[in-house]
Amino acid sequence: HTLDEVLGDGTGVTGMRIKSTKDDSTQEMDLAGVFIAIGHKPNTDLFQGQLDMENGYIRIRSGLE
Repeated sequence: HTLDEVLGDGTGVTGMRIKSTKDDSTQEMDLAGVFIAIGHKPNTDLFQGQLDMENGYIRIRSGLE
């Protein structure tokens, strides 16, 4: 999935729309905020060997896979 749009109103972020990279379908998710991170090294070294990691990032299960 890729981020298609951050959704919001006068109070701030209310959700996001994600787009499937397989079939271009979209899905909206309710959120209270988003954090966009591009081109940096995550500060996760202290979790190495303790949590499931991939390329320095902590792997998560989003429920969308």
